[in-house]
Amino acid sequence: MLHLILLLIALAGPAPGSAADQTIMPFDQVRIGMKGYGLTVFHGTNIEPFAVEVISIVSDSTPKRGTIWIRCPDERMQKSGPVQGMSGSPIYLWDEGEEGTLGQGGRLIGAFAFGYGLSKDCIVGVQPIELMRDIATRKDVKPAASSAASAGSWNAALTTLDRLRVIARQRHSNEALTGKLETLRQLLSNDRDDQSSQAAATSTDDNRAPQPLMLPLTVGPGKLAEALAPLFEPMGLRPVAGQTLAGPPPPGIDAEAVKLAPGSVLSIPLLYGDLDLSAAGTVTDVLDDGTVLGFGHPMFGFGEAALPMATGYVHFIVPSLDTSFKRVGSLHMAGSLVRDEAAGVMGADVTTFTSAPIEVTVIHPEGGRESYHYGLVNNRLLAGQLAAISVLYSVMARQETPLECTIDMQAQLNFSGGRTIAFESVLPGADILSPAFELMPPVLLMTNNPYQPLDVESIKVQVRVRDGVELANILAARIDHSEVAPGATIRVAIDILPIHGTQQTIQGQITLPADLPEGDYQLMIGGAQQYRQMKMASRPFRNKITNVDQLAQLLQENAQPPNNALYLMIQKPEGGLAVGRSEMPLLPSSRTAILASPTNNLTMPYQDLLSQQIDTDLTIMGQTNFQISVRKGAYGAKKQP
Repeated sequence: MLHLILLLIALAGPAPGSAADQTIMPFDQVRIGMKGYGLTVFHGTNIEPFAVEVISIVSDSTPKRGTIWIRCPDERMQKSGPVQGMSGSPIYLWDEGEEGTLGQGGRLIGAFAFGYGLSKDCIVGVQPIELMRDIATRKDVKPAASSAASAGSWNAALTTLDRLRVIARQRHSNEALTGKLETLRQLLSNDRDDQSSQAAATSTDDNRAPQPLMLPLTVGPGKLAEALAPLFEPMGLRPVAGQTLAGPPPPGIDAEAVKLAPGSVLSIPLLYGDLDLSAAGTVTDVLDDGTVLGFGHPMFGFGEAALPMATGYVHFIVPSLDTSFKRVGSLHMAGSLVRDEAAGVMGADVTTFTSAPIEVTVIHPEGGRESYHYGLVNNRLLAGQLAAISVLYSVMARQETPLECTIDMQAQLNFSGGRTIAFESVLPGADILSPAFELMPPVLLMTNNPYQPLDVESIKVQVRVRDGVELANILAARIDHSEVAPGATIRVAIDILPIHGTQQTIQGQITLPADLPEGDYQLMIGGAQQYRQMKMASRPFRNKITNVDQLAQLLQENAQPPNNALYLMIQKPEGGLAVGRSEMPLLPSSRTAILASPTNNLTMPYQDLLSQQIDTDLTIMGQTNFQISVRKGAYGAKKQP
């Protein structure tokens, strides 16, 4: 059935604007045993041929889609196998009985697109060219009127947040670095347990099954590439290691002379400026009107696209026992990707994408200060990850962080519509990924929220790296009285033990309200994570988000409590009633009973949290509790005149 569909597309003539002088071989005419060649860049910008032969033709490999399977006997391809970065390389076949010359003649059948990992031979799936040229018939299609804030986008953001949580738990055992992520995920949804989060962070790709070749994305040192893999690979991007990013070409390369042509590099710059972070594939076809077709599989596959398109330079190919890849850098902008479909991507000489400036200032342990500037391409799927990479790479651009260090981080995130999230954070025992735990969630969630997805307008970050782990554990605590009167002040002494240092005692106090009802209470002493959890428990209605401003407020509140502080907390027995997110603390009991009826789920009781912050120079781990009894006439009672 498929071959009839593809044949009808071919018989209908070239797509509007297609290259009439470029002959294609329809899917229906391809035969097993035919030989030909592909075109790609193995090094630099020079397009070179490689030999291919057809070994199978699979109709309806997916609905109304087929795949041509080829073998690549070229010595280079036998050594490397399918190469990530070759996605889109055009494949040409000579007609049966024709003795062709490698790199000359033949008819275009489609794009090098699918491959097997861990293969002993270079066997590749080819996307039929008819399906790719069909994308060009929709170049003027406008996006549907449905809201851009699709549930799928929000779910994708939550899944990515789950992956980040798993990475954080795997890399750090201390709650100071993972607590905000855990609390934030609880605030946003309680319907995913650790098992589902673990599944979300685990790749489901099977090397035994053919997969679209991922687009390589050189992100820096191997430990960074390994850590970021769960965040990018589900999106078809493979973070690959390089002591430096791929970067610009060597001196002497005339970037302006390089044009997009069948077989040339098709680079997608995602972060540019003081670094070049680009995904890379290959051009399959260029139509008469300049329309560019490439990849032979989707980048993200959502139809409408707005991403930069650039020419590129291949530094070299890295052969791998798993899947080989190209190290590619961008040369110069050549337009935008405007369509992204199952059969490939389409680009045009227009500017449809937007970008936002990022400024990152790094203060090193010895006091040196450096600033870096980047342009962040606004893409909802990747904005959070890319913003995080800009900070991570800036921190390690000059030198590695000390094995034992503390990072002070200040950030201001500005989004469209005038929304801003600002925070300061202290990250003891930090490693290369620690700043991502702070920066990525608010960017990811604000740009993908289900109410009004926003673009990033600007990001400004300062990171200060200090020697030493400024972290301490609570050993014990003492209170001056366990039975007190309403209005009394309880004095507390907390013994803490720094990771490297001697035991210290911190003094603090908390004053009870004069109208606090008699009864038994828990006085809780803990760090920032315990404080966040208590706030969440005392005001559950704050977690009911119905618009983007409420989400921004939630993210701001989750970011605010500084880690380098101790908190004294007492949960009061009464608070009030919340209608939606509005607190009504002074309602008469009769009115409260009516509004809190079981037949009304718009209301929710809440409790007040009495708290006192004690600033310290250390991030505090652990907690301890005391039972206190509040009785009139006990210690601290005011004398009657």
